[in-house]
Amino acid sequence: MGNALSKPATGAFIIVCPLDSLPDVLSQHRRARLVTFASPGNTPSEIISGNVISDHLALEFNDIPAPRDGYLAPTAAHVEQLISFVQDWRSDVPLVLNCWMGISRSTAAAAIALAKLRPDLTGTHIGKALREAGPSATPNPLMIAHADGLLDRGGTLIRGIKAIGRGAVAHSGSVFSLDPTAIGALRPHG
Repeated sequence: MGNALSKPATGAFIIVCPLDSLPDVLSQHRRARLVTFASPGNTPSEIISGNVISDHLALEFNDIPAPRDGYLAPTAAHVEQLISFVQDWRSDVPLVLNCWMGISRSTAAAAIALAKLRPDLTGTHIGKALREAGPSATPNPLMIAHADGLLDRGGTLIRGIKAIGRGAVAHSGSVFSLDPTAIGALRPHG
């Protein structure tokens, strides 16, 4: 399993972490491009302000799998912002993806980043890479569904993530890293 301590040789890596690990990750990687996912009004600005962040995108919505009264569900516009942010990423700094537990929103973002950065990867391969790196990863299905449509994946990203199932039960996810350039492509099956 990868972690924030072992940087891939290419320098192009994605780090997924829960909120309680964010200060350590940011101090370890002096420069980073950061995406934080928080419930409305809860972006952890006090943690972020003391660190050198190349760029920061804060997306606020509730971690729910479908729209529900009284909650703000992830929308296609939220995912579109994430995809644009990932598209502009320079691989000389890590892309840090953070949410409260490091299990759902940030792992969905990692899958979406891989789908954007590596259109040659199948949804199945993205799901398997995510599961191998993050045993507790349980990507938010609504974020994945929006990304599948926005990236014109024809349902393959949804199926690839659904195939890995729910991750291991955990109070908090572990910090892990993915090197998009080191993930090999499968033959196109979906």
